Amino acid sequence: MVFWRDAQDHKDTWVDSEDAEKFGDEECTIISVGFLIKQTAKYLTIGSDWDEADNDYGTVRKVPVGMIQTINHIPTPEPETGDK
Repeated sequence: MVFWRDAQDHKDTWVDSEDAEKFGDEECTIISVGFLIKQTAKYLTIGSDWDEADNDYGTVRKVPVGMIQTINHIPTPEPETGDK
């Protein structure tokens, strides 16, 4: 689970200076959850889905490290075998 700051556009095309200043104080925090694919000094790469049989990832996202606020590692659960 990665909490990161994203760029953000104001919803209005023209904004008066007071509203523009207030908007500049707001943060846009995104929470992305996925499988850690790679982490470098510059980027963190995660995939939101993983096909274990084919070792393929779905919806792969790369987040610049400078935008990351927090990373919470979630343990991967063991798959159920169907045996009880």
